[in-house]
Amino acid sequence: MNAAIGLLDGVDTNFENHLDVSNGGVLFSLPFLLANGLLHDIDKYFSFAKGYYRLDHIFVLIGFMALARIKNPEQLKSISPGEWGKLLGLDRIPETKTVRNKIKAISSSPQLKDWCSSLSRRWLNEDEFSGLLYIDGHVRLYHGKQTNLPKRFVSREKLCLRSMMDYWVNDHMGRPFFVCSTALTGGMTKTLKDEVIPRILEELTACPSDEELKADPKKHKFVMIYDRESYSYKLMDELRKMGIASQTYNKFPGSDWDVNLFKEVEVKSSHGNISKMKIAEIKFEKEFKDEDKKTQKVMVREIRVLTKSGHQTAIISTDYQSDAASIASHMFSRWCQENYFKYMMEHFDIDRLVDYSVQDINDIESVVSPAYRKLEGEVRREAGRLGKLHLDLGKTTVQMNSLDDQITQEKGSDEKTKTQLLELEKKLKKTQSTISELLTSIKISKDMLDKIKLKRKEEPKRIEIKDLPEDERFKQLMSPAKQFIDTIKMIAYRAETAMDILIKEWLPKNKRKSSRAILRALYNSDVNILPKSQESILEIQLHTSSSPSLNQTFKHLAQHLNETEFLYPGTELKMVFSILA
Repeated sequence: MNAAIGLLDGVDTNFENHLDVSNGGVLFSLPFLLANGLLHDIDKYFSFAKGYYRLDHIFVLIGFMALARIKNPEQLKSISPGEWGKLLGLDRIPETKTVRNKIKAISSSPQLKDWCSSLSRRWLNEDEFSGLLYIDGHVRLYHGKQTNLPKRFVSREKLCLRSMMDYWVNDHMGRPFFVCSTALTGGMTKTLKDEVIPRILEELTACPSDEELKADPKKHKFVMIYDRESYSYKLMDELRKMGIASQTYNKFPGSDWDVNLFKEVEVKSSHGNISKMKIAEIKFEKEFKDEDKKTQKVMVREIRVLTKSGHQTAIISTDYQSDAASIASHMFSRWCQENYFKYMMEHFDIDRLVDYSVQDINDIESVVSPAYRKLEGEVRREAGRLGKLHLDLGKTTVQMNSLDDQITQEKGSDEKTKTQLLELEKKLKKTQSTISELLTSIKISKDMLDKIKLKRKEEPKRIEIKDLPEDERFKQLMSPAKQFIDTIKMIAYRAETAMDILIKEWLPKNKRKSSRAILRALYNSDVNILPKSQESILEIQLHTSSSPSLNQTFKHLAQHLNETEFLYPGTELKMVFSILA
């Protein structure tokens, strides 16, 4: 009753003896969730009306939901609220509607962005930060009718579809720091320069100062690693002047290097695996044009890796400190970000909309002109047609030369009849006629292509949103609730990654590749919850599995957690983990 009329400022967390609690294994993740910032300063940034549930109850519940693969509040309808309430020290968890209302209340806080920023600042300045930052784009499809989003090519669908663009910043192990979302089509380079780099420079404090960089020009604050989309020597020079090293694949590597330049070296991956690679390096100055069309130069290192098939992977970098083997390893670690997208889509449902709100985009933002895009499509179609005509001309010319040779040979042969020679001459005449038609079609197609290109040249490539035709205007999907849930999912992924790294030390070698699947099984395991109030202990007993090696691994995990003397949030109860004998 007090909760209903707003007189109760959250019920106290109170545990009782419970046996065989479903999904109780997720309690093993709680220390890792909090270590990665789940409850970081939440009372400072958030508040909602008095009621039965406190802030920490909601945050812990959403964190548990993420790890237990309960991907949205609607799925709570299929689980027992009382059973999950036992994990929070409550008689039940809130129903779906209440969870949605709480998420809305939290995400409506004007300080949500500040909380997200404080988390990324905390992660960036951790002692284990490697100084490597990876950026990559993820296309988030939108099939709704709230707004007419622009189309992008989606490689996984092999189609151009309406979507938002999310640019994720991760470390060398795939752990996320933050994400920038946009409906605009400016590309990765614009987002990198306008949003990502300024945010990193503001939040990253554990890096060499400007004075240190002046004293040693080879030093850098961090390394920004990206794919060929942002390949640009001009961008590399701009970042280097800000004290930022960068690297990407060489988009135009040219001819292969002499294989004698390559030397076999040992390379250590981000996960600690050691392998051998054949690597070569050349340093050179690359010229480019600046904003004023003046020629500038930037010193770059090109590192090439020779594969067993003979292919040479070319990498360019302005990292003047790391050795060539490390740079190659850093570049290949970019796949961890691709794996992150795949894993997050499959297990954490990062593309799901939390609500359907939209917001206006600044009218002065520029987008690709629809008229220019249409002409660009016409250019590509006509260029493709012209290329096919040239190909047909080549094939027909070869056929004509072959017939001509046959006729020349057969005219000097007494064995061939006049009829056969006439047949060959007839085919030759038809082929010559086809060539004449192809040459005419090629001239028409080339004139058409030049005409379209001239028209495209006269059309501005980008226009401001306010100048878009009414039926082409769009808004942006920028839901605060989506930002909040994405941040919780980032925390959950980082927590799971920390657990994954830890248990790999104790798992048999043949089971290390399925370590995350083992953790998912752990989250869904049953436990006994046994509070001992007089001793201020909350014992969590994990039910044994059918695998002795997994039981041994979980035993090591329990011992590790017990050494931390972790207190359940909101209580004075020290959590003690054990495995049932």
